[in-house]
Amino acid sequence: MKNINIFSCFRIIFVCLSVFFITSCGDSDQSDRKVFDYNLRGTWLSADNSVFAGELVIEYNRITIIGYQESQSLVHGVDDEKRPFRGFTKETPLIGYSEEGFFYIQTAGDWKAIPYMYFTENSVRDRFLRFNFGEREELLRRVAD
Repeated sequence: MKNINIFSCFRIIFVCLSVFFITSCGDSDQSDRKVFDYNLRGTWLSADNSVFAGELVIEYNRITIIGYQESQSLVHGVDDEKRPFRGFTKETPLIGYSEEGFFYIQTAGDWKAIPYMYFTENSVRDRFLRFNFGEREELLRRVAD
């Protein structure tokens, strides 16, 4: 009789542990999969600083936009609608990820999608990102991993 009670007790413990592991290790949170592609991670600088100067620091699931301030539009007399990353929080890491030719960046609680093109020159040594902001192209060159 004692063997049956011990066996039943172990079976209950096993079932409880199984349920615990299944629920705690499940695939309920997809946020870990929303990251920037490995090729996009690093520091990127404006390739043409004639009007706007800026920098992107892209990490696993964060992006920091440096520069591209409103004052650059005023100094150069350029239409502010064409300023890269207009309306994004600057100098602060923002949550984001890349997917199918788009950057998705959360700023001020809203998600914004920005189309981009990644390409290389000189057999992958020179890497570039190209964006389009209000009919103005912005080209950035990767300067650090």
